[in-house]
Amino acid sequence: MKKRVTTAAVAAFMLLASALSVGAAPAPEEEQKFCGSGGYVEKTETINYAWKDSSDEDHIKYDLPDYTVSANKTSCASTAGTILIAYYDRYYEDLIPNFKVYNSLGSAVVYKSLTFETTAVNDELYDLMETDVGGAGTSFSGFQKGMNQYVVNHGLTYATSSVGTLDLEKYKASIKSGKPVALFLNNFTFWWDVTTGDGSETLITRYTGVPHVAVGCGYLVETYYNDNNQQIAQRTYLKVASGLFEYRISYLCLDGKSKIEQAISVMIA
Repeated sequence: MKKRVTTAAVAAFMLLASALSVGAAPAPEEEQKFCGSGGYVEKTETINYAWKDSSDEDHIKYDLPDYTVSANKTSCASTAGTILIAYYDRYYEDLIPNFKVYNSLGSAVVYKSLTFETTAVNDELYDLMETDVGGAGTSFSGFQKGMNQYVVNHGLTYATSSVGTLDLEKYKASIKSGKPVALFLNNFTFWWDVTTGDGSETLITRYTGVPHVAVGCGYLVETYYNDNNQQIAQRTYLKVASGLFEYRISYLCLDGKSKIEQAISVMIA
């Protein structure tokens, strides 16, 4: 006697066959980690021009603290977080209790260098961001989680808005409103030196392919023209607290020289 094959059995067999033909579901993609810097390559570029316009420029008044990573070079994200916390501590002094992050020089603000208090903030953020857990560096979600937890623990609100990968107009608007922008870099190039000659400018930049986090506090767009007032070149830079001892407050080169994974405007209030 032949066995009867039920509709349910056929459906189960077809489902199994389909799974076998497609293969197992792929594992979730591991989140990008940002961990520091190193392995720089110098590049030189010469631009010949008649005149240059550098008027498209702005920055947050007094810039940002220029703290740098500790001996543990995977701490760039927590260092960037500490720079943000210290900047907003100017307005909400309980963010870093019993400590003033700046000195007054007349009407100007001069940020203090790294101290025991700001190093302690970095260490706390390092833990809250789960830096080096499951691999060197800090993920974007880890950065966001750690920053939010630190700020909430101090009775304030942490809020961010996307600036894309980078929307320059949104970035400019954030800077003009006094809100720093955290930059998550897949690779980056910093402006290292410039030599100006008669009708020429030679730019020296330094590139590395290591993922990093810096904090934007300004921008500069330089446009070059020939004798006929025709634009021949344009270079866009973001003024940043680099978190790196070699660069400190420096200029990040755009125009295809740096790849920004994502950028967020940061507000603490």
